Order: sequence, then structure tokens, then C-alpha cells
Amino acid sequence: SGVSALFKASMDDEEEQGATTAVPSWSKLTPEAAQAQKQAEALMAEDPSVFQYDEVLDDMKEEMGLETGPEKIRAEALTQKKRVGLHVPEGAQEVKTGTKRSAKYIEKVMLATDRRRVEQQIVEDRLLKKEKE
Repeated sequence: SGVSALFKASMDDEEEQGATTAVPSWSKLTPEAAQAQKQAEALMAEDPSVFQYDEVLDDMKEEMGLETGPEKIRAEALTQKKRVGLHVPEGAQEVKTGTKRSAKYIEKVMLATDRRRVEQQIVEDRLLKKEKE
């Protein structure tokens, strides 16, 4: 009964202080952020597409016939490889298209595993030989 009265008193104090909202102080808008939000809402009311930069730029580039986004980056990478003379490993096209996935280090891992098995077998054989003697 005493604990519940303590909580009730604490809750009454909070209500008197005006702490009715459970929003932390760090999540409240600063005056600058509130002003920026009002400006953004006003701009959106005037023109709903005001913040659609990427879509507008893509449309403009398509109208001019320019490459957009990932296609341009891919083309630049290929021309750089040709210019610099980087080696493209055999089977890279299958990996790039996703038809074949290559494991980079599996051969080394398998070799190390086999080596450890042989070493473990040698150790076990030596222990058995010692036990017989």
C-alpha cells in the first residue's frame, strides 16, 4: 500500500509540472528544425515534386540520351579496365552475371583440413604405439 501511494504521489507531481507527454527532450524539434519543417511543408504544398531530385534528373538525362546511374558507372569501370590493362580472370563473366558462384579460398581450406586430418592420425598412431609399449 505504501509503495503504490509513493507512485501515485510521483505521478501527481509530474502532472502538476506539466510533464504529460512522454517525449524525451532530445527528440523534440529545435526552433530551427521546426522552421525548416514548416518551409518544407509550404514548398510541398506549392509543388509536390519539389524534393524529387533524382527522378527529375533521370528524366532529363533520358531526354538528352545520356546514361544514368549504374549503367554509367559500369561502363566507366569497363573502360578503365581496358585502359589500365587489368586482368579479368577466366570465368569472371559467369560470376558477374550470377550464373556461377566461385569460392575464393575453398581449395586452400580443403588442403589445410586434409593436412590437419593426417597430422591428427599420426598423433593418434603414436599414442597407440606408446600405449602398447
